[in-house]
Amino acid sequence: RYVAASGVPGGTDSAFYSERLIELLGLPAGTQLDPRRFDALIHPEDVPRVEAARAAARAERKPYSVEMRIALPS
Repeated sequence: RYVAASGVPGGTDSAFYSERLIELLGLPAGTQLDPRRFDALIHPEDVPRVEAARAAARAERKPYSVEMRIALPS
C-alpha cells in the first residue's frame, strides 16, 4: 500500500508520504518529499479530480481518500 497524505483538513499544507511510496519514486529512504514535488508527479488527467477532492475535504474539514496515477522515474 502506498500512502500519501496532504492538504490536512483545517487548511494546513503539511504532508506525509510512506517510506514505501518514497522507495517507489526512486528516492533515498528518509527523503522529505515536498508536496509540490509530489503533485508534479500526478498524471495530468487526474489533477482536476485530486484537486476537487482536496478542496472538498478542506471545505468540509474532513479527511479524504483519492486514487491517482503518478509518473514513476524511468
